[in-house]
Amino acid sequence: MTGIENYTLYIITAIIFILTPGIDTIFILNKSLTKGKKAGIYSSIGVCSGILVHTLFAALGLSMIIAKQLLHFQ
Repeated sequence: MTGIENYTLYIITAIIFILTPGIDTIFILNKSLTKGKKAGIYSSIGVCSGILVHTLFAALGLSMIIAKQLLHFQ
């Protein structure tokens, strides 16, 4: 059988992961509290830019892998 076997445990775990702040949130809070609002805004822009670049590279890499596999099978 494939799929989620214990759906309740999955939901509880997902909620815990969603509600737990990550290292980027802690970084932004730290900068905001110690350096001020302007530093917090710059930090959040930096984190969002990094996430955007990381996602772009991951998507391009996955696209290249899929394209190579499709060319290999033709």
